[in-house]
Amino acid sequence: MIVSTTKFRLKSLSLYIQFFVDTYRVVKQVKCAGGIVHMRINPVSLRTITVWQTSEDLLAFRNSGAHLHAMKKSRSFGEISSVTWESEVVPSWSEAKERLQSVNVVKRSAD
Repeated sequence: MIVSTTKFRLKSLSLYIQFFVDTYRVVKQVKCAGGIVHMRINPVSLRTITVWQTSEDLLAFRNSGAHLHAMKKSRSFGEISSVTWESEVVPSWSEAKERLQSVNVVKRSAD
């Protein structure tokens, strides 16, 4: 399986509502996506974990629909860190957090 985890840092609390509107649309897309195994969202820490059958499934989701639209707007929201890896199990929040902290992550910032 392919696991992807993200952590968002909003540059302003005023962006919180719009961020969650976009997140809601992305969640709807995930629920209909081919190859999705598991999805978890922590609205307090602004973290996500998705687990996919294959990397092709992940890429098809990432590059389409509400997620693609949200990615194009993401720089205006603040900073996003993400990491993807292969796993035989669905990771815990602590493992996902550790992965983000221990590898070179892609960070995109509005600044």
